[in-house]
Amino acid sequence: MKIINRVIFNSLFPVLLYLVANTSLKAQPAEGETGRDSLSYKRVSVGVNLLDYYGGDMLGMGGSITSPFWDGFALRATGGIHSVETILPGGTNTTFCPFYSIQLGLVMRHFAISPKVACYVEAGAVVIFPNSNITTKSNTEGEYILIGEEIYVTHNKTFFLEAGGVNGQVREDKLPSEPYYAAGLLISTGLRIHL
Repeated sequence: MKIINRVIFNSLFPVLLYLVANTSLKAQPAEGETGRDSLSYKRVSVGVNLLDYYGGDMLGMGGSITSPFWDGFALRATGGIHSVETILPGGTNTTFCPFYSIQLGLVMRHFAISPKVACYVEAGAVVIFPNSNITTKSNTEGEYILIGEEIYVTHNKTFFLEAGGVNGQVREDKLPSEPYYAAGLLISTGLRIHL
């Protein structure tokens, strides 16, 4: 299943990026508005995304809500459901074990690359709710940091791509080798709508 996850994740990013980039080049913001100057900067936004902790092995889905920006800063809450691929104790077959995450961070926005493309930095706390089949802990706290890019498809819809690191430090302590999961590389992509 690792191969299937990697094929889905590695082929989905380029296709989404191409489609959104192609669409955004044709999209025109409302008169007098650009990505950086639009009212979307002053609105609450909600997003849906694909998440990947640790390079293709822990694919997940999530959602986020972002406060309006004030003085270049906003708060963002993100929740996700992920799956870790593993062999359970006493088992011989690979299985997926779901786990959950909640992130609360401060977003520092936004320097514009162009009127339709903007970048941001986000950092904050993450709480991981591990799977009880592979971990004895009920939850683990950590931190994350990422950089992101938003491409304005319309004046209130953006496609985003984020990359960074997460330090969840969750171990599969019911397994003999006790490997870590929910730690390392964090990649996320999705759509955000500014209400």
